[in-house]
Amino acid sequence: MARDKSDRGNKARNNVRKAFYLNTYIMMSDNKELTIENFRRIIEFNEILVHIKTVSLEIRIWGSGLRIEYFGYDGLKVIGNITSVEFC
Repeated sequence: MARDKSDRGNKARNNVRKAFYLNTYIMMSDNKELTIENFRRIIEFNEILVHIKTVSLEIRIWGSGLRIEYFGYDGLKVIGNITSVEFC
């Protein structure tokens, strides 16, 4: 019974996140471009690491020659030679 309540609570939270567009969306084109929508803040940024905080997790983008091509309230675009993406 307790598990059923927990499952319903998780489903309700997920529905709220979807309704208010709180989910993070990531689009990647080859290893040269990565776009993230719905993030909270940039924790760290340099030419080898872009570390981003989202609503539910942190994302680390590793590579070389990384730079932020676009940054706005709705998302950001990282370009460069992306070698790995970590979800923390």
